[in-house]
Amino acid sequence: METLMANMEAARAYARQVTQKHIGEQERAESFAVSMTGVSHQLPSREVVLNVLELASSREADNRSLFCYLIDYSSGPPSQMALQDLCPMGLTDLKIRLPHQVKVLCLRQFGPLVRQPTTTMAGVEDEYGNVAVLHINTHDRPDVDVLPLGSVIAIKEPRLDVRKPPEPGDQLPCFLTVEHISDLIILHPLHQLTPLAFRQASVQPETEQTALEWKSLGNTALKANSMQLARNYYSAGLAVAGSHQSELKHDLLRNRALANLNLGRCDAALADALASISEPSSIESQRLNFKAYHRAGRAEYLLDWWWCRRLDWAPKSRRKAGKGRRFLSKVDVMPSELHGRGLFANRDIVPGELVMCEKAISIVYGDLTRPKPVLKYLAHKKECKVTGNLAGAHRQLAKKLSDNLSLITKVLELYAGKDYDAETKELIQLDETAVVDSYLLHEICANSGDSCAVVADTASVIFPFHWQGERHEEGRRGVGLWCMASYINHSCMPNSSRSFIGDLMITRATKPIARDQEITRYYQDFRQNLPAEDLLRGSWDFAEARREWGKVQADALGDIRTEMLASYTTHTKSYPRPAMLYLYGHLAVEKVLGDTPEEAALDICLEWLRYFGLVVTIQGETVKVDRTLSTSHSRISAAYLLTAKTMQQTGRAQLGQRFVELAKEAYLIYNGTMHGMSSSEETPSRDTPTTPLYQTDETLRTHLTRVTAFRPFADLADAERDLFKAIAGERENDSKCFIVETKETIFYPQGGGQPFDTGVITVSGRKFNVEAVRNAAGGRALHFGTWEDDSTFQTLAAGDMVEQHIDGARRDLNSRSHTAGHVVSLAVRRMVEQGVDLDVIDQKASHIPGACFVEFKGLIDGKFKDEIQSQTTKFVKQALPVKLYWLKPEELGEKDVIISEGMPVVSGHDGLVRIVDIVGAGAYPCGGTHTPNTSACGEIVITRIKRQKGMSKVSYTIL
Repeated sequence: METLMANMEAARAYARQVTQKHIGEQERAESFAVSMTGVSHQLPSREVVLNVLELASSREADNRSLFCYLIDYSSGPPSQMALQDLCPMGLTDLKIRLPHQVKVLCLRQFGPLVRQPTTTMAGVEDEYGNVAVLHINTHDRPDVDVLPLGSVIAIKEPRLDVRKPPEPGDQLPCFLTVEHISDLIILHPLHQLTPLAFRQASVQPETEQTALEWKSLGNTALKANSMQLARNYYSAGLAVAGSHQSELKHDLLRNRALANLNLGRCDAALADALASISEPSSIESQRLNFKAYHRAGRAEYLLDWWWCRRLDWAPKSRRKAGKGRRFLSKVDVMPSELHGRGLFANRDIVPGELVMCEKAISIVYGDLTRPKPVLKYLAHKKECKVTGNLAGAHRQLAKKLSDNLSLITKVLELYAGKDYDAETKELIQLDETAVVDSYLLHEICANSGDSCAVVADTASVIFPFHWQGERHEEGRRGVGLWCMASYINHSCMPNSSRSFIGDLMITRATKPIARDQEITRYYQDFRQNLPAEDLLRGSWDFAEARREWGKVQADALGDIRTEMLASYTTHTKSYPRPAMLYLYGHLAVEKVLGDTPEEAALDICLEWLRYFGLVVTIQGETVKVDRTLSTSHSRISAAYLLTAKTMQQTGRAQLGQRFVELAKEAYLIYNGTMHGMSSSEETPSRDTPTTPLYQTDETLRTHLTRVTAFRPFADLADAERDLFKAIAGERENDSKCFIVETKETIFYPQGGGQPFDTGVITVSGRKFNVEAVRNAAGGRALHFGTWEDDSTFQTLAAGDMVEQHIDGARRDLNSRSHTAGHVVSLAVRRMVEQGVDLDVIDQKASHIPGACFVEFKGLIDGKFKDEIQSQTTKFVKQALPVKLYWLKPEELGEKDVIISEGMPVVSGHDGLVRIVDIVGAGAYPCGGTHTPNTSACGEIVITRIKRQKGMSKVSYTIL
């Protein structure tokens, strides 16, 4: 063990060395910048600034960048002075990195706005024609909202920065930077600080327009989705509206409320909406008031003020204290002996009961499958520090707070760590906005923020048998701030679990919580950190450290296991064992669904539950669950359901029902709601028939479904192996071939003369290449294939959620060939109906591209080839619709469905027959895929007619 610890420390030391290599680059840049402090700079020309912006806009974002952005605390806190107390200055007065206190810089934007991952760049000029490049690092908004084109701005206590020594070819080493959203003010063209030269170039005074004209301009801008412009127009209309124009004022306020809502200015939207409410003197005024109430309600919902007392139409029973309206009545923030502050229950809460429910005050979504850390420079410590991935959440929060001052106080009360010492955490209002410290918000997000998965539909819910739920799932994730939930501390033995619906966090009790007991939640599952570890190994050169650790691991693993078993006393047997959960999960499914005796399968299920920390005691028909040491996990409901199945198999139906109830409780705790549970109560079965979705929706190219069975190809029965003998026989070794069965499929299995579909089945970033699909007994579709990466052993379990992707080009070609075969058959039948002397009956067909034909019983002379071609072409040009419907077998004759000799009529599991009807030509029973109309087949060419032994084969091809 001593050798193990020594080697682990050596690996950590190597990791620190590599980290310092990257951090050193920033520290050297900072050292150079410090040496330049107070130095004057040479102003660039307008041409140079435009060239810099053009170069920045053409440069592609570097996705290999180590850090998603840089936080440089040396820039200092935001200005706490009003514009009227600041003295104007020009660009020529700037010194590098000097704090230009009690100064304000009035500039006008010119040239293009350039949006980069971490900043917005713009060209700016002062009233004397001096120019510079401005970096706005304050918040995430559309470019024109950050800085409208041609706008005049004031920068409080400006800062000129430099990042690195100039290199050959560098045109502009210095630039203006704004780090705090409240330091940049967009000025009205007639503001007293706006330089005269900028006023003269501005638009005509707003007083030349009437209030009604401003309203019309605002409505036009609103329809064009120009919300900022619409808001300005409505404000201008309100400024010139007379006291006698009350109805017009209400219209302007109500419309400005909508613009403010779309801009995220909920405080302003709420005020405008309530101010626009008039006396309901007519039906029209009532309708307009309903609009205003709706907009006020939307604003209050976004502000997390549910059922606000000010809204007269709120249900009387809902008018309670604020905490009750936000589902926070059961909890209070109180001092915590261990954590400083925490969230405590103010009443007893039972397992499964809702503890609290809270909307995020701010959330930003992004693709976090490749997490990148944040590098921040601590000026007071003269050191760099790496923090976790926040995806720029503080910038989104800065925007929300600057637009909604009512939210600031409760955010500033949250824990912000020790790295940044803010000058104040009080709400300071200046120049019709609030002072917002971006650095403080970053620390609050880093220390009090949370991440969440995006749940868009039921396919994203963690079903009982959706087992990759605990693995890292590729896709969008969110990073946000939930103010009350941020007071919940972590614990190895938590008593609550959280889930999300959009940005709504639902917290439920996982075990009994007594009054005055602290609410705790689980730590992140270590498996969710694996993608981040991959990034560190690749970007930070940690691969060597991993190899060193691997050498130690192999030697020490046996010793560690021995020590663990020796310390595994009777007392600790009831502790959760997270490392065993996945293994026992697969084992339980195999035992319950296999041939294992029921009692042995039950023992495995109860053992699995014990590894969750759930000690289950069965006494007669009573089930008792000790949750004292339990943990929250998505698979608990699966374990309960499998246990219920074993109970039902042994005739103990009452006990089985009790375990089903426990499964529902576990599902509710983990997912927050019961949404989706009804489709997941049934445990998987290897004999589950596959629903052929291609028969009802032929347009599907991707589909999410669940696995019902996965096994090696070698384990198939001989009859099923023979289905794939043609493709499997081409391989020398089929040990890496597998069969996947799913609840539904969009893959067409070979049959009816049509070839099978190919494609891939994906799960958690892994790809299973589907090379063939065939139907087996019991209506099961067998997907034959191999893993794209077969270097490591990979498996699937019944219940895993997977995504099917078919080869669309192959499907389209097969569908065209199949429909074309029907067209050729119906062309011959139409000729017979028109009196052509042909005594033939279509019997079978091949729709394999390159080998297409329709075979008829009877002889067709070659002289009829041109006539068959003519009738076929006519059907194609008519673009006859291809319709699908289902009939009972006894109804086929009544509906004039063509039943060809030798072509079997196959009913589905519901007893119905699928009919493909080429409207105006004829209908056949058919299970294949088709085009929406005959013209989609393309040109059909009759290539030959072959006669042999009383049969005629009409071959065709499609172009």
